Amino acid sequence: MSDGRSSIHEVFGKNVDEEKKVSIMRSMERRFDEQQFEDLAGLEREKTQRELQILELANEWTDGIREKYGLSRFDIPAQNIHVLDQASVPGSLTAETQGIAGVFTQMRQRVIVAKTNSEIEFAHTLCHELVHMKFYGALHIPKNMQDVESYKVGVNRISRSGDKRFFNNLNEAITEEFAKRFVRTTQSNEIFRGDAEETRRLLDANPDATELLDTPEVYAVIEKEGELAGIGFSYEQERRILNMLIDALYERNKDRFQDREQVFDVFGRAACTGEADDVKKMKDLIEQTFGRGTLAEIVRFEDHRADLQEEFVKLLCADDAQNKGTIGNVRRYVHEVKEADIARGAEEYRARVKKLQDQQQQYESTDEARMEREEQWAKEYLTDLGIESWEFLRGKKILDLGAGLGKFADIAKTHGIEVISMEKDLNFWKMVEFDVPSRDVPLVQGDAEHLPFADASFDLIISRAAPPTISQSKEEVVKVISEARRVLKEGGEFRFGPGNLLAFIFDDPERPLFTDQERESLTTDEKVARIRGKSIEFLQSIDEGIQEEPPRDPEKNVLFDHAYVLRKKIKGQLGRDIDSGDRGEYNKVIFQ
Repeated sequence: MSDGRSSIHEVFGKNVDEEKKVSIMRSMERRFDEQQFEDLAGLEREKTQRELQILELANEWTDGIREKYGLSRFDIPAQNIHVLDQASVPGSLTAETQGIAGVFTQMRQRVIVAKTNSEIEFAHTLCHELVHMKFYGALHIPKNMQDVESYKVGVNRISRSGDKRFFNNLNEAITEEFAKRFVRTTQSNEIFRGDAEETRRLLDANPDATELLDTPEVYAVIEKEGELAGIGFSYEQERRILNMLIDALYERNKDRFQDREQVFDVFGRAACTGEADDVKKMKDLIEQTFGRGTLAEIVRFEDHRADLQEEFVKLLCADDAQNKGTIGNVRRYVHEVKEADIARGAEEYRARVKKLQDQQQQYESTDEARMEREEQWAKEYLTDLGIESWEFLRGKKILDLGAGLGKFADIAKTHGIEVISMEKDLNFWKMVEFDVPSRDVPLVQGDAEHLPFADASFDLIISRAAPPTISQSKEEVVKVISEARRVLKEGGEFRFGPGNLLAFIFDDPERPLFTDQERESLTTDEKVARIRGKSIEFLQSIDEGIQEEPPRDPEKNVLFDHAYVLRKKIKGQLGRDIDSGDRGEYNKVIFQ
């Protein structure tokens, strides 16, 4: 364990001797001490006396947290805090909210804070980053023994391949909750009197804006671009998820805890010390309360589906007659009611790919078996989109939207059919070790809302378990369909599905998709039927030509497995619809 001379507590590495680990720890201590960075030249300014006072306060408070959890003090020197004026902060460091930015870089042993005119805002951001720096940190030496890499910060763990984070949402929520507690302690401090007086002045001059301080998430107000704006805490959704868990854990374990703050301490201690026993206590508390495997279920939504992670935790923590908040009940809900949503999610797709890989080990003993398996998969791909055979594709210029690394195009080429595959994030699919196509198939990286193709480029666009059925808002759905219509030739088709649009895009706080009573009383089919009805109604409001196509496989459920088709009409000189004829030459594709 570190003695507090850098933020690194431990170095991990298989088959790495202790001498190498000690050498790395010494190297990190030198980085902690030196703090000379070319990338900050001309951007950093000297800290004011007030900023140094705030750093002293934040150091004292965060050291108190370390001591509470059994660690020694670890004061961060002023030289490790680099203050940049807001106007000079590089784009990569500028936060989207509050006009404030802060970042702790483990490998460089530094904290950067963008200074605004609010002292309390500066204190809030500084405390958040100091918590990151003072809580548990570890590095990892990869097998190739080359560059040392970040491995753990608090309870956040980075995979040894470096391409995936675990518990990042939880870690940020814990960190921001500590920053929130720190801000609450500053309200009577003389240093922040100016902020308090400015808030009162602005509210007195704008009495209609008093609701800005009606929420505990806002602690001061400022004038920004001629209007009042609240300064508040960040990671709202992540903290909401954490606090739902803490509330439920406290209610169900009152025999073990005097108050909910003691439950929070279980999470805080795990993040602060990183000790295996402390992390295990956090895991055991969750799984003994909700059931084995709960933590893994929560984390599996983390990377790309925070909305579903929140809904999952909300259901997990529910305490009504129908759902006692056990992992079994929530899993049932997830797999029955939310199948149309979650099956289209990135994490679920990853699981499906993994399943295919497992099957591959069984069936790929010969090339013939492998080709048979791939052919069956491609047939299901077509069937899900309402396409009966390869003949439907023959002679068409085709785009596969959200295609991963082009597996379908790979198989289609064996039938003499060329498919251009497009995927937004190729690195994501590499994370699941998806096989790169063995044949030469066109693969484009691009966004479905801004297709990188010329107008009227394609006869057919297909999108299986991809946009727009996984689009995160109505606005995204509109953009995807508009772009698809643009790049279709007259007479062309856009086929997408299977299933409904994501249910939560129809959930208006004033007009929820389901009332609380309906969530209890409606059957699974009744709920999904409503989602289906909303989906087709909204799609037809975008383009009245969009139609449902029932599943080609009679064993599939029409509520979940129908496809959609948009047919781009051909207009005659008088504006009459006419039959499709010669589709003309293929427009040149513009690759990004």
